[in-house]
Amino acid sequence: GRNRNYRLTKARHMAMYLLRKEAKMGFKEIGMSLGGRDHSTVINACQKVSAMISNDSSFRNKVQVLQNLLDKSCLSVVQQMFAACFLMFIYVCIESVFALVIVSLLIINISITL
Repeated sequence: GRNRNYRLTKARHMAMYLLRKEAKMGFKEIGMSLGGRDHSTVINACQKVSAMISNDSSFRNKVQVLQNLLDKSCLSVVQQMFAACFLMFIYVCIESVFALVIVSLLIINISITL
């Protein structure tokens, strides 16, 4: 329903933001990577996420948790960002810290074996 679509959009916006800020990908490249979206959509998403980080301490803490988990992995920057997108998607859709921890451990374990 409507609530599920909002959560998916929020996760996609976070993915766009992380790919832009951490992987330094261009707006057009990010849009193409995430479903062929226009670069202006990516710009708008990045602005929204920046505002959410500034205004919502709970959301800011979620972002920091993801960044800390990724810092501990052995993945390349681009692999980290795609992992972060996946983590945020799982967290936003399921809204479970337990699910976030399980998936995080899986990603860190996969990165160690690469």
